[in-house]
Amino acid sequence: MKISFQPLLWVLILVMSISLIMVFSSGGCRRAVSPVEEPVTEEATVEPKEEALDEPDKEEYVVIIGDTILELKGYDNLSVTFLSWTESNIAIEEPFSMDIYNTCTAKPGMKFVIIFFEFKNNGIRAQETPNFDEGEITTAEKGYIYERWSAGINEEEYNRREPTEEELEKLIGDSGGYKELLPEESAKGCIVYEIPVEYTPYEATAFDLYPGEYLIRFNL
Repeated sequence: MKISFQPLLWVLILVMSISLIMVFSSGGCRRAVSPVEEPVTEEATVEPKEEALDEPDKEEYVVIIGDTILELKGYDNLSVTFLSWTESNIAIEEPFSMDIYNTCTAKPGMKFVIIFFEFKNNGIRAQETPNFDEGEITTAEKGYIYERWSAGINEEEYNRREPTEEELEKLIGDSGGYKELLPEESAKGCIVYEIPVEYTPYEATAFDLYPGEYLIRFNL
């Protein structure tokens, strides 16, 4: 008696067909994907920028002898007139205390260049004059630059002595700074430089450290 395997074959084909339909209907075979590792980003350290200190804008005045600056920046209607300048082998050192003036003799091979000026209070209330405590002078020859003169503690080097009345009147010997001026009052002063005797002064500058809002440039 022959056994027929045909019905069994049809059953096997039917089972396989159903299995394939179920697989494809669920999205088919998927390849396993390794989880993506996100790159670790190191935080960049940003150094804070140092903000530049804003220096106050300086007003620059270019003057010659005889000129008047009608109002110095930083002051209330305070004018300054440049009277004259001279070369000398002596200069009057302004007093540090007790109104004691000294006549100083320039060092060997050197001379003083002195610029004279006058402050005037044209305002409506009292105010203090500035002190030209800083400055430089440039020579016509070679453009050498020398700082504003001050004898300081070099007493022997400058042969300090008591000035005569004539010397005080001619050379003033006062910076004119820190004077309390009432309206319409004025005060004279000078600024002194020291350069070699063989050189000619060409240009000089003067300013005060506080409030320091201007620079005066003299064409000599």
